[in-house]
Amino acid sequence: MNKKDYWIEKLNLVPHFEGGYFRETIRSQEMVPLQGKGEKNLLTCIFFLMDVSDSVCFRSLTCNEMWLFHYGCRLNVHCLKPQDNSYELVKLGKNLDKGEVFQCVIERDNIFGATIEKDDEFDFALASIVVAPGFDMNDFKLYPKSMIIRYVQTTQ
Repeated sequence: MNKKDYWIEKLNLVPHFEGGYFRETIRSQEMVPLQGKGEKNLLTCIFFLMDVSDSVCFRSLTCNEMWLFHYGCRLNVHCLKPQDNSYELVKLGKNLDKGEVFQCVIERDNIFGATIEKDDEFDFALASIVVAPGFDMNDFKLYPKSMIIRYVQTTQ
């Protein structure tokens, strides 16, 4: 069983400003035109490692984001969908019999964050995150925890 530090070292991960560790692995050189917004990289991809001590940051992007589970315990992706005022929990992990999946797509403009579901074996999870068109900080928005709590209360 490989520990968190093994993956951080082997994949050359560095601390991520939201928590956890990451490394960008792909930033395509191919550019795509965006209506009225110039051009962007076709796609970007990172490794992302999150452990139980990392806090949840809720955010939204103007692009779709795909999460691909690789190793560790379950990642819970919490997705708030303002267009229909709904909430969805996606369980990323290796236990397909327990409703876990290996990948999910968060549609653009949805608000989302992830938490770890620690198990007997692991207290971290390793995933890849693909953004298309490519990630750009100008497309990124963070949401305060208080706003998320109010949102969840009004959708229940």
